[in-house]
Amino acid sequence: MNNENLRLDYLNRLGVVSWMPRQPLPGARPSEFFYHEGAEAARRPLRVQAEPASEPVTASAAPVRPAPAAATRPAEAEQPVPEHDSADPMAALEHSEQVNRVPESLQLMFIRPQSSGPLIVSHFGEQGDAGEAFLPFVQSLLQFTGCTAPLVSLPFVWPLTGMPGACREQEFIDIFEALLSGARLGCPPGQECWWFGDLPQLLAESECFTLGLHYPASLTEVLNQPGHKPRLLKQLITRRQEKSAP
Repeated sequence: MNNENLRLDYLNRLGVVSWMPRQPLPGARPSEFFYHEGAEAARRPLRVQAEPASEPVTASAAPVRPAPAAATRPAEAEQPVPEHDSADPMAALEHSEQVNRVPESLQLMFIRPQSSGPLIVSHFGEQGDAGEAFLPFVQSLLQFTGCTAPLVSLPFVWPLTGMPGACREQEFIDIFEALLSGARLGCPPGQECWWFGDLPQLLAESECFTLGLHYPASLTEVLNQPGHKPRLLKQLITRRQEKSAP
């Protein structure tokens, strides 16, 4: 009884009115009514007078006093939320995952001599070609640099069939590296790469390959727009001179 009186007194001081069921529940034990005996009459909780079950129980409640504002102790005062700490490695990881640099779509053709030689990667599909249309042109480029080995090619279309385009950056890098080091291309670590077309930043910063030459236009554009060929030839000559220099 003492504990119940303390609870009622606490609720009464907060201005909370206790309620009892209007009708007894079927099969339930009779409710025990507790009344606060130590509080003042004005603070005494609602007394319910039992009436026949066929009629609803009516009660008159004392005016409900508004609950006083709970005083906040200094130890429980609301503290400002700490700002992002750039030194926290977990916070930095969460921040980096918010910016996903995986390309939404890609149509690439990998071309590599069967023996040693650079890996050539070019965008395709800008004008409806299937990628193989510039294989003879790639052969002439490699012959200019002294490589006459037969070529192998492998298309890469992203997203992969049956796979959503949205994935983690590391997952995309793993897929790209698996294609380069697979049995068909057989690229060793640090494979030299000539890239034609837009180079995604995620791949440029990765260690999938060593970028030896980057031309901003795809091989399809180089073939169909005469102005590209002289500029590409100049880059190839410069690269050959740099490699032959002692």
